[in-house]
Amino acid sequence: MSVHVADARLTLAGVLQAPAGHGTLVAVGMGPDGPAAVWSSPSGAADILGRQTSPDGASYPATRTATSPSAVLVRHAADGSVLPVVTVVDRFPLAHPLVQPMPGGGYLVVGARCRWTDGTPEHNAFVYSADGTVERTGTLGDGVEHLQLDGEGRIWAGYSDEGVFGAFGWNGPGPRPLGAAGIVQWSGRFEKQWESPPDDVWIDACYALNVSGDAVLACTYADFPVLRIRRGEVEVSTAGAHGPNGIVSSGDSVGLIGSYDDPGHVLVGRLAEGRLESPRTWSLSMPDGSAVPPVRVICRGPVANFFVGTSWLRFTLAG
Repeated sequence: MSVHVADARLTLAGVLQAPAGHGTLVAVGMGPDGPAAVWSSPSGAADILGRQTSPDGASYPATRTATSPSAVLVRHAADGSVLPVVTVVDRFPLAHPLVQPMPGGGYLVVGARCRWTDGTPEHNAFVYSADGTVERTGTLGDGVEHLQLDGEGRIWAGYSDEGVFGAFGWNGPGPRPLGAAGIVQWSGRFEKQWESPPDDVWIDACYALNVSGDAVLACTYADFPVLRIRRGEVEVSTAGAHGPNGIVSSGDSVGLIGSYDDPGHVLVGRLAEGRLESPRTWSLSMPDGSAVPPVRVICRGPVANFFVGTSWLRFTLAG
């Protein structure tokens, strides 16, 4: 089957503006209405994104900050400017955070890594009110790679291989990892509601996740099928992708963003009869025509959001 190749440039949506006193971007997530972000000072950001070294010299991500630095949680408008309400967290506890805006003005913040120690899991999920008060905490497990809320406030998490197979005490001496299924839906109070059934597809790691409307899309290792999850049922389609880090959809059209070798690669086709039909390839570039650098991609519905530093760029899949 022939594959049509086309070129497209990313469009600049905006530049994320720093809130006063916290000039370093730590993490960004996409809510239904735009980005939410964690900002801190340069030293605070270094702590929040810190690593630890074991006695044998191995380096690994921290699960907690060392100094509990000040951080702020903000929503950004369509042009990247800061919306009026800024949430200050005086002592920010979580390392390597993922963030989502909550209904009512609060935020869900989840640390990507989570230890099981002495029979107890760390709490790596915090809900903050708009004034910075901790409303509740819980545990979503280790290896949280993707985090999105759906329209009903349910939490969807996609897990890395550490979260699936176990690390930091999970799966020995601790229990089965909470992310062993690869994709898990949690309630807003951190109760597990659904996980991907192994009889449908075995997931070693979740590479891409998109929560939008009545469906959740994912692309997973090792064979990189497209998973479409609707009302708890999983449809599996072969796709021929190789290491995508994003997935977008418009109707039955699906685009797989990125590959092991090229962050600007897009494989587009239509889901039908368990496969990606009529595949075609897009080659994305930056607005100035340069190659897309290694980048964080967050997809919602038909829109892939690329964050390069504080620059926010987009690719939109047409149906």
